[in-house]
Amino acid sequence: MMNTAGPPMACLTSKAAATPSASTLSAENEPDIYNAIRFGSLVENVVMDPETREFDFDDASLTENTRVGYPVNYISNAAIPGVGGIPKVVIFLTADAFGVLPPISS
Repeated sequence: MMNTAGPPMACLTSKAAATPSASTLSAENEPDIYNAIRFGSLVENVVMDPETREFDFDDASLTENTRVGYPVNYISNAAIPGVGGIPKVVIFLTADAFGVLPPISS
């Protein structure tokens, strides 16, 4: 999510980082995201072994719609603070129940 602030702040990200889907997440394929999952992270719709307390990202028995949220500083190479310049163009991509809505309009 992006929040905007006027000059001199420009645009900044103020929300925690999140991966859109944690399905089939693995340390081999996504090491930064996988290693960010620790105390302080929010894991949603992912099966957890009650004895070992390990997550099973390959188990889709609950839903395919899984997510993991974590503070951005849990990513080792994150740019902190997440402040950038003033954008010339902002494009929002969105969708509805019938398909993708036009992302650019005049």
